[in-house]
Amino acid sequence: MKKLYLLFSFCSICSLSAQQVDNLFCISYRHLPNPSGPSTNGIIHVGEIAPQLGFVSNVGPSVSVTGGAFTVSGGAANQINNTFALVGRNSYTIFELNTGNLLQQNAINPFDTLGVTYFDNVRFNNSNATLYGLARVRVNNQLEGIYFSKLDTDTGNLIQLSTSSIGEQIVLNGAVIDPDQMIYYYSDGPRFVGIDLYNGAIFSNPEYVFSTTETVGFANIAFNCSDNEIYGLVRGRTPGANPLFPLNYILTLKLGKINPTTGVVTEINAVNLPSQAYSLTASSSIDELNRIYYFEGLNKILYGISLDTGLVVSSVPLTFQDGQVVHFMNNYNNCIDRVALRPNPDVLNSETFTKKESVLLYPNPASSIITIETDFTVDKVEVIDNNGRIVKSILNEKTIPVEGLESGIYFVKVYSESISKTLKFVKI
Repeated sequence: MKKLYLLFSFCSICSLSAQQVDNLFCISYRHLPNPSGPSTNGIIHVGEIAPQLGFVSNVGPSVSVTGGAFTVSGGAANQINNTFALVGRNSYTIFELNTGNLLQQNAINPFDTLGVTYFDNVRFNNSNATLYGLARVRVNNQLEGIYFSKLDTDTGNLIQLSTSSIGEQIVLNGAVIDPDQMIYYYSDGPRFVGIDLYNGAIFSNPEYVFSTTETVGFANIAFNCSDNEIYGLVRGRTPGANPLFPLNYILTLKLGKINPTTGVVTEINAVNLPSQAYSLTASSSIDELNRIYYFEGLNKILYGISLDTGLVVSSVPLTFQDGQVVHFMNNYNNCIDRVALRPNPDVLNSETFTKKESVLLYPNPASSIITIETDFTVDKVEVIDNNGRIVKSILNEKTIPVEGLESGIYFVKVYSESISKTLKFVKI
């Protein structure tokens, strides 16, 4: 398989596996040469990356694949049923995460039998175990539209959710899902688009707002469930002879985050990261407990970047048990056990919807005290650990002491009158 090089992205398949705290699942790929000519055939495994070592180990047996078995943005892990899905042009493949065994290989049944050519930017939503993405429809080799869709992995049916085309292009900057608010985000070029998972309608559509004229994009995005922020690489360029590329400017990357409502992109730190490019197919992943963003840079270096400082906390070369590149890194623990907090607007009146959404929790992460910010009376608060056990229950209080809890991920369930809301926080 050829590597795909873009100005800021080159293709590698990097799988991060993590039933351990910070390991990453991925797909590990090894190209099979064809003596008679070009070939996109290869061998894949479910892979697991230890990010502090950079070693990509195999999980389970190898599987042979041919061209079109999966697309550039066609892979995602599902922590609810412990599977990994690869989506290709006309088919999809499902692996079991724990064993790496092949579970199924089925054809995709498109909703438009004449026109669907790709199902791109696929992402599992952890709060309903559904695989979402963007279906490109072509008629007579012309792009007719892009439709937000979901794939029924039991039947292979591709189900159209948006009633009309939601755009004219997909920029491969990645895609994320906010499982609490039930929103899918992607880039169409000048805008950062949010799609309502309930009905496929456009939820938000702001233009990007960058802090400097040297910034040219925001890419390789990842959602962090510990603070509900969307992080990614702020791409820039400065004048100068480039020793790595035939360009008259230097490419730069910094860690940043975006406000999906306003489109404002904020750099975490002004220091450039030590790579001019990132792997498009490796994508990115976040260890929410340790607050580290992982991406693959040039020369197959796996970088770990602090979400708090924007600085490199680890950089290791990727090595393989039996592979050459990695695809679709997924941290097992990020966003696990999520529940949808924003109700379906089609079945809930707007007054109740507004009231349920007016609950905030800070600071997060927290070491000693968390505070619930809301306009209505709190009747009871339950603190629930990651195993579903209630470890603290308090009545009529908005300030909760947590210093006695062990470090880790917890859920706070707030009760008021006839409604409740569950929020997530990290105890440090």
